[in-house]
Amino acid sequence: MAVKWFKVKLSDLNSEYSLRNDFKYINSFIKGNNSFYSYKEVFDIISYTPINLNELEEFLYAEIGDVSKNGEVIPTKLSFLDRNEENENLFKKIEKVIS
Repeated sequence: MAVKWFKVKLSDLNSEYSLRNDFKYINSFIKGNNSFYSYKEVFDIISYTPINLNELEEFLYAEIGDVSKNGEVIPTKLSFLDRNEENENLFKKIEKVIS
């Protein structure tokens, strides 16, 4: 995976009369590519450890849509000991991923 980078001088950006700031419009960017990196260099790859659901007491679960207007994650507190009709669909999703 190549790392693409863009560099612009502040004086060139200052000379721009519009507030438009996309890459195709402004020609003052200096473009370049660095060397290639492997996934191991970019990401921490950890080994998978199976989870025993019977050992979990309480945990926090959040989906993509569980976010406030300010971008803060609002997780739901779940427990396999306290399963009810309101949160049954969440438990089914979790069990599907784990199994």
